[in-house]
Amino acid sequence: MNKSAEISKDGRTLTVNTFKDLKHFLDRVRYKHFQITVDKPIKELIIKDSKTDLTVNYVTKILRNAALQTVESFEIISPDNRFCTIDGLLYSGSGENLYLCPKGKEGTLIIPDGTKMIFVEACRNCKFDKVVLPDSVEIIDKYAFSRSWNLKEVEGGKNVERIRDCAFFGCINLKHFTFHARLRGIGGDAFNNTSMSEINLPEGLRTIGPGAFNTVGTSKGFASCAGQSDMYEIHIPSTVQNIGAAAFPNASYIYIPKKVMENMSWSSSWSGIAKIGLRGGNLCICHYCNIWKLEIEGLPVIIMPKMLTEIPSAARAICRLAESNDNRMPPAMYPYSKDAIARSAAIEQRKVYPDTKTKAYITRNAALFLSDALSNESDWNQVIIGFIKDGVFTDTALRKILKKLDEEEYNDVTVLRSYILDKIDKKSSIFKL
Repeated sequence: MNKSAEISKDGRTLTVNTFKDLKHFLDRVRYKHFQITVDKPIKELIIKDSKTDLTVNYVTKILRNAALQTVESFEIISPDNRFCTIDGLLYSGSGENLYLCPKGKEGTLIIPDGTKMIFVEACRNCKFDKVVLPDSVEIIDKYAFSRSWNLKEVEGGKNVERIRDCAFFGCINLKHFTFHARLRGIGGDAFNNTSMSEINLPEGLRTIGPGAFNTVGTSKGFASCAGQSDMYEIHIPSTVQNIGAAAFPNASYIYIPKKVMENMSWSSSWSGIAKIGLRGGNLCICHYCNIWKLEIEGLPVIIMPKMLTEIPSAARAICRLAESNDNRMPPAMYPYSKDAIARSAAIEQRKVYPDTKTKAYITRNAALFLSDALSNESDWNQVIIGFIKDGVFTDTALRKILKKLDEEEYNDVTVLRSYILDKIDKKSSIFKL
């Protein structure tokens, strides 16, 4: 092999003179002039001299080559003002910007103290399962940890100010991340497709990007639809000035202080608030996942559908409630949605704020509520019985459901039929008395 690139006898260490020599070596591998065998994967890469006219992006692109995916450590023997290595990681010459973590790094990644910025894609698609951030880190850049599927926990980082777009996108097993008081901005999709279900946002936070917490469920380590147990509650800090659409698609409850409404521009605040809990596309279709509860400080809780077809109308209804400045019954929001999602919101509205219009809507669509449960609930019998116990259905609605059960000849409905008949009989007896 050319002396500009040498592999140790055990195959574990690759040594090159410069980054350009590394590029030439990888070209030889690509065109099969040299073969790296599976039984002798490269674990360490040594670059003797870091001086180069190549850009940072091009250097990191070289180091992400598939032939180097097993490398666990980088070492530069003669660093310069552009590149150096610290603890096996590639850094800027100043040691402040983390440019790249080797893809083969496993276990816990402890980022050295003095690091101020974790660069774009610096730790993308790596194998570690835990990250410890030093308090010196201020910025986590775009896609910094994206698609690191094994990552479960991030510790430290008390002085992080910005978490930019897609920083942890696709880290499907990430469950634990502590947000500290210095944090000012969370970018769009920053925690998209993570498994976070406990999200405590700090006072001082100002911006939350669209889809920031579009989380998922996990099954056997793989992403799956997020169910009721994967949903979370959110208390918006009073310092927030901007919240992107569908920032919290899996939220079951969102509380917003009045101060936030004052911080946001009047023209966009109400439509923006109406959209922050809308579904981002990966929530499973069941009754409790189809709704979220919105509470603005001093006002009654609003039952919101996870999908809105008439956002301006919904926003105006929320605005009217706020302007009334009293605790009267909040507006029903299901008319601004459709299909099963609208019906789920109507059910919850009927439970919490019984009114004649919602009662009439549910009675009119009683058979569809049965179809929704059959299509989307594994224990659909118990779901319908639960609605009956909650007093959601009128006598007429129960008769419609009973007729539907008889027409379609569903299996295993004996208990449900008996429950409906008993409920109707009791109502009839009370009426006669």
